[in-house]
Amino acid sequence: MSASFLVGRSVFTTSERGIGLATIYVEPGDIVVVLLGCYSTMILRPCGGSYKVASSAYCYGFMYGEALLGPLPETHRVVYQTDETDGGLWPAYLDIESGEVKVEDPRLRLVPLPAGWRLDDHNKRHLFHRFVHEKTGEKTQKDPRLTVESLVARGVLIKSFDLI
Repeated sequence: MSASFLVGRSVFTTSERGIGLATIYVEPGDIVVVLLGCYSTMILRPCGGSYKVASSAYCYGFMYGEALLGPLPETHRVVYQTDETDGGLWPAYLDIESGEVKVEDPRLRLVPLPAGWRLDDHNKRHLFHRFVHEKTGEKTQKDPRLTVESLVARGVLIKSFDLI
């Protein structure tokens, strides 16, 4: 494997002893954030009362929802399943003890869906969940247990950023 994917990238550390990989343009004082809806962590740079996006980043301990849900149980790890029809990759969770791969994040297993939401049955259920709001009929792949309101209700600190 070529190391060309590292060109223009640098290892960084956080003030909390985290470690990550981002562009060479990150600077001391930048902050690592998890933006709801993003698949990677982001590096923001304070700019007056707003923030600039400085880089996307890999940051160990943040990549699999740890900032929102806590660490994965030691019995599980994230794996990716390939969709044979379009080649897309979907995250799933391997139970190391049983060898089973499931779409359900083990940290959400005991968290009920908010009122009015149900799991939809669909032909690609083995790759991802789809949720249906029973009143509006809205269908989404975004887990309603991970909305701002649901996360705040579980004690997750949510901040709002003005990006420029």
